[in-house]
Amino acid sequence: MLAKFKTAFISSRWLNYVVFTLFSTIYLVSSERCDCQNKIIMLLRYDDYRVLLSPDYPKPYCGELNCAWRVVAPDNTSKIHFFARNIDFRENRDFIWFFDSQHGVDLEHELINASHSCTGKGDCAYESKGQFLTIQFKSDFGEPERYGFQATVSLYDRERRAWTNSIWKIVIIALVCVAVIIGLTVIFWLLVCRRFLHKEKVRLLSQDEEEAATIAAKQRESSVYTADVSSNAPNNF
Repeated sequence: MLAKFKTAFISSRWLNYVVFTLFSTIYLVSSERCDCQNKIIMLLRYDDYRVLLSPDYPKPYCGELNCAWRVVAPDNTSKIHFFARNIDFRENRDFIWFFDSQHGVDLEHELINASHSCTGKGDCAYESKGQFLTIQFKSDFGEPERYGFQATVSLYDRERRAWTNSIWKIVIIALVCVAVIIGLTVIFWLLVCRRFLHKEKVRLLSQDEEEAATIAAKQRESSVYTADVSSNAPNNF
């Protein structure tokens, strides 16, 4: 009887341990998934950039988030460029806020002083007015079921540079096409000239042959005429 009681007690403690561990793991995973730390990002070089992600991207983010990134450029002549393609937020419930401020901002009470904001779907872009930029991602309560955003912050406009690179690619492709067309035109012209020269050569040879035949015929006629005259001449001796 005592052995059965000990076995049941141990089984009960083991079950409680398993349940506690399971719920603790789920809580920790959920906490990590919904966790976002305020970060300071230093951009040190002209071509430097950083990637910013909403928590647990590309999986749906949590509700009631308040994440912030404070981006600092090397000098007051620099500007910080933020770009996110195809953000996926709940319209007018989840936002990215931008603050141009040299000092830290109260992320709970200074939304009215934001320089710009993005919500809903589509591209999100902003260029700071100076070397400091605070970016805040704030979600409303509930389960958003949206995947959030993936963005870059840099000291140059990555989208404009990509657009410029695309323009250069188009220009290069156009130049290559023009070069190919010119090359094909030259080859076609050479073939036509070669064919024309061949025909002209054949024509000249035919003409020379005809002239030679005509001269030969005239020479034969002249020889026959001379022979006839000699045979018809009177014999005086």
